[in-house]
Amino acid sequence: MGKLLAGRKILVTGSNRGIGLEVSSLLNKNGAQIIGISRSMPVEKNKDIFIEHYECDFSNLDALNKAIKIIIKEHQSLNGLISNAGFGRFGALETFSIQQIEENINVNLTSHVVIASLFVPLFKKKKSGDIIFMGSESSITGKKNGGLYSAAKFGLRGLAQALREDCANRSVRVSIVNPGFVRTEFFKSLDFEPAADKEAALDPKDVARVILNILASGSGGIIEEVLLAPQKKNILFKQN
Repeated sequence: MGKLLAGRKILVTGSNRGIGLEVSSLLNKNGAQIIGISRSMPVEKNKDIFIEHYECDFSNLDALNKAIKIIIKEHQSLNGLISNAGFGRFGALETFSIQQIEENINVNLTSHVVIASLFVPLFKKKKSGDIIFMGSESSITGKKNGGLYSAAKFGLRGLAQALREDCANRSVRVSIVNPGFVRTEFFKSLDFEPAADKEAALDPKDVARVILNILASGSGGIIEEVLLAPQKKNILFKQN
């Protein structure tokens, strides 16, 4: 039996850890060639997942634009994009500096717009390709102290919906996956995290399997959006 994603060549952003790394690993195991790009390089034991990996600061949009153009030029056979890179910053809106607001919007929204703007013409020309954005439950409902994060994620969901309409007649599929809490390093710099209870957070492998299913679905249809939530909503606030 052939591998589900044989013949696929896919760029995964934010690929060096967390959800991005699990997605890269699972897609690679299912026959896809994976190109990665993230703020830092993957550790040595994970390098074999990628045929090539690039390093870029996603808050620097000019550098990102140049890096993606290089990737597309060097890998014209790309036919998939998992636009995953992002980070969390939470608190009352008035506590953030202009610099922090700009960095958050650049990484969690504008970087996705920049990358998609470069991939859409490539996929439209081929009349094939998948773009999958990594949204969040914060794309659906705004929560206390999540205004800045939700602003970016709501925008990302709108981008996915609009691009889906723009690309449909060219056989380019656009999807978004909106997970709730996922047990990764995302919470390392935050003052809260999911409770230790297994059902309080998703495993990154859960999200990776959803993305695999979207990519492996028949070309005549599309899984437009997935909301994936843990069974329980238990939050642990860290002690200072």
